[in-house]
Amino acid sequence: MKLSPHLFFDLTNFEYAELFDGVENVWEVFNRVPEFLKQFFARIPKEERIQGTVKLGAILMGEDIFIGPGAKVEPTAYIEGPTIIGPESIVGTAAYIRGGTILGRHAIVGHCTEAKSTIMLDGAAAPHFNFVGDCILGSNSNIGAGVILANYRLDAKEVPVGSGESRQSTGLVKFGAVLGDRAKVGCNAVLEPGTFLGKDVWVPPAQYIRRGFYEKGERHSDLLKRI
Repeated sequence: MKLSPHLFFDLTNFEYAELFDGVENVWEVFNRVPEFLKQFFARIPKEERIQGTVKLGAILMGEDIFIGPGAKVEPTAYIEGPTIIGPESIVGTAAYIRGGTILGRHAIVGHCTEAKSTIMLDGAAAPHFNFVGDCILGSNSNIGAGVILANYRLDAKEVPVGSGESRQSTGLVKFGAVLGDRAKVGCNAVLEPGTFLGKDVWVPPAQYIRRGFYEKGERHSDLLKRI
């Protein structure tokens, strides 16, 4: 089963949609991010990279950090490059953004949240005490306080997609979750590496979700596991 980007996202208005051009399975986009960021920063002079507000006490490590117009970086936030913080996005106090992260418009990496090598589409939010590692969050998706999107297996093996006869290889040892547009995850839930939530899927609070591809049933409380 192909898990194409269009199964999860409407990319029509996403400023960095070219990342997904020609991608057959959504996780393949991670292999494109380093070159995309290299080309992005080659086009933007250093003096034009900080267009939003970076408040006193925030720490920016490296020159390859873009803060878009209207974006806000709060005191004590720590950002490593290369990273893109899109227009009107917010990086909260004590947030930690590691290199390879791309935020679209109006995205939120909030208080005490760590984001690593993650793509967040417009309006995506990880606002409170979250870990978001090697993930893609669709537009207007939201994860509640304390949600962990784990990206590394205890046995340090490759993160697959599905299991049994439906098992597929990703070729990735570090890979978290993919959340479709408008997906929501309740407080203190944990998603295993290799979890895929389709558009409009809701995960109740305090759940442990094993890897696989889940779609929404007739009710938001219904999770239909496809692989």
